[in-house]
Amino acid sequence: MAKQNEINLPYSRKEMVDSLCNKWDLMRDRDNHSEQLTSEQFRDLARTETDDELFKDCCNTAKKEGLTLSEFMERYV
Repeated sequence: MAKQNEINLPYSRKEMVDSLCNKWDLMRDRDNHSEQLTSEQFRDLARTETDDELFKDCCNTAKKEGLTLSEFMERYV
């Protein structure tokens, strides 16, 4: 399991993993790419990231969508 970060992040690990996984599921369903990672595989991969990596992934994904981090989290958690 990834080491817990000592910095207080605005979202829990679970919220960050859930948001990234929900976004992944929507992209996978929309693009119909069955050869990509399954939802379970993506969740397992996300769980290996540190809190800081998860936070950066959420920030980057939100930015790519033109959303603030809070908008991204509200939409996908």
